Amino acid sequence: MVRFKLKSGLTFTPMDCRYVVLDTTTQSTYRIGETEYKILKQFAELTNPEEVSLKLRVEEGVTLPYDSLYRFIQQAVTLDLLMTESGAKWRRFLPGGAFEYRVKLFDPKRPLSALTGIVRKIRPALVLSPAAALAVTGILIVASNFSELWVFRGFSIPRYAVSVGVLVYLSSIGHEMMHGLVARYFGFEVTEIGVHLHYFLPSFYCRIFRSGEAGRRQVLKVLLAGCGFDLALLGVLAITWRLSVGATELRQALAVAISMLLAKAVLIQMNPLFPFSDGFRIAGLFWTGKRGTLQ
Repeated sequence: MVRFKLKSGLTFTPMDCRYVVLDTTTQSTYRIGETEYKILKQFAELTNPEEVSLKLRVEEGVTLPYDSLYRFIQQAVTLDLLMTESGAKWRRFLPGGAFEYRVKLFDPKRPLSALTGIVRKIRPALVLSPAAALAVTGILIVASNFSELWVFRGFSIPRYAVSVGVLVYLSSIGHEMMHGLVARYFGFEVTEIGVHLHYFLPSFYCRIFRSGEAGRRQVLKVLLAGCGFDLALLGVLAITWRLSVGATELRQALAVAISMLLAKAVLIQMNPLFPFSDGFRIAGLFWTGKRGTLQ
């Protein structure tokens, strides 16, 4: 699949309900309409026509036949407004931003649609109640036994800490799937789950397109859903730790997992100062109320 990117050095100036495009490298100018402007702006990052079509429909409310979109793209390439790049497998690693590279792992539409159907049938309250009970129980156990559970208070880390860390890291897929599940419940588009290197930290992501009419409360619930998964998982680990009296090795491994999960959630995922974390996006939601892509 071929991907396209807007040529650098282009400026867009509104003029009489249209836009004047200036190529600052050649000094060539073109006049385009509002729809054409919206299409070109979608190519600010390397992307493909399918994703542009989806974003136009979800974010801009513009439904454009694929043939028309493809013809416009061909025209823009001919005019040297768009640059092309091969869609070979190694090109799945896409530049996304500062220190960020990502690779798509899978399309979650089918499993999320199935799960959304189940949630609608049994009602959200019946799903949220057990999860909330697990989360509260976990928080109480950790709070009352913090000195014993927090393994990072010293420099002696068990030899199996790396294996436990890998499992905690992989649990982030559930975190992202929960973002996607709540997003699908509210009718948002969820297009992919993958891994990106973000500010030198490898992490999973869930790409969600927010509908134009979505309210701030719905977006907040989507952003908090991942944290809800982490807290429910914390509850499972803490309860298992509490019940495993006498199993020293198991209790130590569970303590390591709980400490790592807490560190990941507090220092990275819900940290409002860490760029593009859930906490950062929640804070930005109340500061600006912007609409668009959640991930």
